[in-house]
Amino acid sequence: MTDSLKTLTGILKDRFGRANMTDKYRIEVRNRRRKPSETLRSLHSDIRRLIDHYHRESIACNYFIDALADPDFALKLRERAPEKLDNALRIALQIEVWTKGIEKTELCTGTKTCQESRERLDGSTAKKN
Repeated sequence: MTDSLKTLTGILKDRFGRANMTDKYRIEVRNRRRKPSETLRSLHSDIRRLIDHYHRESIACNYFIDALADPDFALKLRERAPEKLDNALRIALQIEVWTKGIEKTELCTGTKTCQESRERLDGSTAKKN
């Protein structure tokens, strides 16, 4: 009975062990892209999950930035040179908030009041949701 258990354990390790799955997780994380309505936290969490299998914190940052699917946003984040995935998330959240603030400010230009622009922005956001 002991030999059967060792044999079965060996077969399972060969099929599902980390060594054979590393390429799978590496490819998944490399091809991961942010979905249009996906939050940065959700993207971070999914990349963290894949990296935990892959054991490469050093490249997780690059994959997170590549997954953003917005070249301008990714460039801004790369310029800040985050070294860890959690730092990349923190910086990305800051940039996203700043960008949204600038977009709201730009809407005020050329209108009668900023309040009208905010109402228009809030109305278009409500329609999307």
